[in-house]
Amino acid sequence: MRVALVLSGGGIWATAAIGVLQALEEWGCQPDLVVGTSSGAIIGSLWAAGLPSSQLMQMALSLTRRDVPVSWRNIGGQLLTQHRLPEALLDGAPLWQKIAPYLEKYTVSSVPRPLWVVATSLTDRAPVVFGARPEIVKPGFLMGDDTVNLFTAVRASSSVPGFFPPIVLNDQVLVDGGVGDDYPLDVAEMVGADRALGLWIDEPARWQLPSPRPHALQVLVESMAVMIREISLLRQSRLLMPHLDLRIELSGHTVFERIGEIIEMGYLATVGSKASIDQLFNE
Repeated sequence: MRVALVLSGGGIWATAAIGVLQALEEWGCQPDLVVGTSSGAIIGSLWAAGLPSSQLMQMALSLTRRDVPVSWRNIGGQLLTQHRLPEALLDGAPLWQKIAPYLEKYTVSSVPRPLWVVATSLTDRAPVVFGARPEIVKPGFLMGDDTVNLFTAVRASSSVPGFFPPIVLNDQVLVDGGVGDDYPLDVAEMVGADRALGLWIDEPARWQLPSPRPHALQVLVESMAVMIREISLLRQSRLLMPHLDLRIELSGHTVFERIGEIIEMGYLATVGSKASIDQLFNE
């Protein structure tokens, strides 16, 4: 039986996956493969590349707003000189500089632990899966080149539309995997997992009669959240593979000061499901 660890997107909240990995390491539970989308792809790729949860925790706790600053100079320059909005509002260079040394030395198919990373193609309007090609590719999915550099695939998977620039790769424009498949249990099933342990960072309905009136960016972000959640629920309804979901509700997006608490939430959610997880791995 092949057990997959599936990590959804969720921005900073995806660091809860570090707590999940901490618990699994303490119990000696070893997933056979990892599938990740967006920030879940960042955590999953670093772990698949050999970083233990303790090192991932140190990296996460070192993150601050300075690692993803608003690119005011770029925004102002584009508006003043070209009278257009830039392709991205945030500058992710500080964050990528921290991550690149651990991922650049691998292709998506040469990572020590089997790994699949999900992005979304705006060109073909479909999820793109980077990793070893399965025997059967499900309808609606595209397989990316398995010789692509892992760092490039992770950046594509994490390119939140409007906030980070898209990645152009092999004539495709790629953005965040969460746009097409935020919680890729179906990818785990497609690549040969028999069952899965998943961390789903869910975004509940919380926008009731906003006051003051919302600005355009809030409306766009919340609308995208609705679409992403509905797509995730639809994809889950089609699964045949048994899976255990560790669900954590997102509350607030830029919550760097809460990373330690979020990691603990992931750990406690895993510990609280120990009996079911033992059954998942050992049955």
